[in-house]
Amino acid sequence: MHAVESDIVRHVLAEGNGIHKLVIMLAHACDDMPVQGNEKMQKLVFMLSDVDDNADELGFYKDMHGPYSDIVEEEMRYLNDLGVLSIDSAQMRLTDAGKAVAKRLADEDPDAFETVARYKEMFNDMSTDELLTYVYLSYPSMTEHSQAYDKLKPHMEKHVMSMLRKAKISSGRAAELLGRSLEYVLAEAAKNGIRSWDFDESRVLGDRL
Repeated sequence: MHAVESDIVRHVLAEGNGIHKLVIMLAHACDDMPVQGNEKMQKLVFMLSDVDDNADELGFYKDMHGPYSDIVEEEMRYLNDLGVLSIDSAQMRLTDAGKAVAKRLADEDPDAFETVARYKEMFNDMSTDELLTYVYLSYPSMTEHSQAYDKLKPHMEKHVMSMLRKAKISSGRAAELLGRSLEYVLAEAAKNGIRSWDFDESRVLGDRL
């Protein structure tokens, strides 16, 4: 590692805040698979911060496209300028220095890294509509002032069924999100060609969050 990269690693490990560490671990999880865009990173940080009850501290508010934080945005730009994170219009990935920081963070707190990895595995390959459907149905207070919610609302059941088909959520979780009975979900799933024996619900990603 070059001297400049070593200095960056030392700086982030010594001075980095919780947002820096969370963003870096998200970018590192699942074999350094790039996070698919700013909106996805924002929603991942929001849901993970909600787990620790500090979403308000990170400045998340009700945006036209769901929860958004200017603080998180600024810190991601800082990591980009520092040479830890590489951001383009479609993806966020770690630089070599960022990967070195991430490995240290994962070694220091393997439980936190495992939690981050589960969330990334669950949500990173979802479509934008699927992700927003999950967020809005899980955090209904975030639907206020949202233009995206108004457009999505008539199609949300379709997106929930898509998550069920992909084994992102269980039939029970689908029922919770839709506010419907399990019997209704199973009947609708069957209409959509989704059979309960097509996947092992004990391995559904969303039930391990």
